[in-house]
Amino acid sequence: MAFGVALAVCTAVTIVSQPSDGVAAEYRLEQSVGTRISFTDNVDLDPDGEKDPGVVNTLSYGTEFSATGRRLTLSLSSDLGVESENASGLSFEQDVRAFASAEIFEDFLFLDANASSNQAVIDSASPVSGSRGADEDDTASVHILEVVPYVRQRFGRWADAELRARHTETLVTGEDDDDDTSDERDMQQTLTVTSGNALNRLGLELELDRQKTVLLDRDDPGNELEERLGSLTTNYAFSRFFTGIVRFGYVDVDLDGTRDLDGPLWDVGFQLNGTRGSLLLTYGRRYDDDRIEAQLNYAVTPRWRVFGSLDRTLDTSLSSAARERRGDPLDPTIGLDPSEFGQDLDEGASLVYSGRLGIAGDYGRDTFGITSTYTDREFEARTETTVTLNANWSRELSRDLSSSLSLEASDVDSDDDDSEQTLAGTARISYNIAENARVFTGFSRTQRFTETASDEYTENVIFFGGRLGF
Repeated sequence: MAFGVALAVCTAVTIVSQPSDGVAAEYRLEQSVGTRISFTDNVDLDPDGEKDPGVVNTLSYGTEFSATGRRLTLSLSSDLGVESENASGLSFEQDVRAFASAEIFEDFLFLDANASSNQAVIDSASPVSGSRGADEDDTASVHILEVVPYVRQRFGRWADAELRARHTETLVTGEDDDDDTSDERDMQQTLTVTSGNALNRLGLELELDRQKTVLLDRDDPGNELEERLGSLTTNYAFSRFFTGIVRFGYVDVDLDGTRDLDGPLWDVGFQLNGTRGSLLLTYGRRYDDDRIEAQLNYAVTPRWRVFGSLDRTLDTSLSSAARERRGDPLDPTIGLDPSEFGQDLDEGASLVYSGRLGIAGDYGRDTFGITSTYTDREFEARTETTVTLNANWSRELSRDLSSSLSLEASDVDSDDDDSEQTLAGTARISYNIAENARVFTGFSRTQRFTETASDEYTENVIFFGGRLGF
C-alpha cells in the first residue's frame, strides 16, 4: 500500500505544481441527504418458522464531484449510510469511488488512479435482502487503491507504442473471521506496439504482458499467481465494415497446484463495424482450453439497443472486484446492472468464463432494461456457476410522479455445496415535492430456495423515505 500512496502523492504534487496555462478547470458538486424507514417481517433473514419482524432506519449522505481541466480530470461518487435495527445498535455502510486521470508531460507521460471502498458480501451463500442488502455479519469492507502510470510514443505513420504499469492494493476489513478473506496485491506491466496507418488496411499489434497476484495473508499453496504473455495480432480490413482477426502467441503461468496452464495461444475471428454498433467475435485456445471472446453493442432502433460480452480469464475474486470498480464512477455505462448478490470474496485463483447479454430501451416516459449474466469459476478443487437475471422498468406518470419495478433472480451451483436460487422484486413510487426534494414508498419481497431447509428464507418489506439535494 505504501508504494501506491507514495506514487499518488508524488504525482499529485507534480500536477499541482504545473502551470494552468490560463485554462480554468470546470467543477461540479452535487450533494444529497436522505432517510429511509423499512418495516420487515424477517429482520434477520431466518427460516420461515423462526423469523422476527423489525424496523430498520437508515440515514445517508451522497456526493458527486467532478473537475475537468486541460490536463487533469477528477471525479468522485460517494454514498455513506448509518443504519439501525429496532432502534438499537448502529452499522455503517459506504460506497465510495474516486478516479483521476492526468497528463503529466504532454503527449508522453500519463497517470490514472482509482480508489474505492464499499461493503461486499463475503460468501455467495450468505442471506441477502433484495431491499436492504446483506446483514453486517455477512459483509466486509473492501478498500482498493490503484495507480497506473504509462507512457506513449508515436513513431510517425509507422507505429504507436504504450508502456503501462498497474499497481493495485486491495485491503479487506470488518469481517468477523479474518480467515475468511485475505488482502491482495496485483502488479501488471504491459507493452503494446500498434502499427500506424502506413500499412493501409493491414494492422499489427504486439503485446507483452506480465501480471503477478499475491494473496498477502496466505501461506498455503496457491497464494501467488504469475502470468507472462506474448502475442502478435494481425487485423485486415476487407472493407470498412468487416475486419478479419488472427492472433497467436504463448502464455506461461506460475500457479501452485496440479493444473498446467502453460502453452500456445491463438484466436481467429472478425469484427463488424457499422453506424449502429459493432460486433467482435473470436475463437481460439488459451490456458490449454478452448476460448471464445465476444463484444456486442448494437442500436436495433434509435430507442433501444442490445449489448453483450463473453470472455475467459485467469483471475481471483478480489482482482475481479477491482476491475469492476475501475474507471470513472460518473460514467453512466459503469455499474449498468448492479446486483446485491455477490460471489465469494476469497477463493484464490480460478479460470473464469464470464458472459453478459442485455437490452436497454428508452421510450420517453418509459425506460427498461433486461440483463443476464453467466459466471463459471473453475478452482483447483471445485467449480462454481452463477447465473443472474435483472429486469427493470420505470415510468414517468406525470412531471413529478414516477414509478419503477425491478426484478432479480440468481442461481448458484457449486460442486461442494447445495445449489440455491434467490428471487427478489421491488416496486417503488417517487414524488418530487420540490425541484431538489422527493419522497418515495414501495414494497419488496425476497425468497431463497435451497435443498437445506435451514438456509431458506422469505422476507417482505414496506419502506418509505425521502431525499433532499443541494
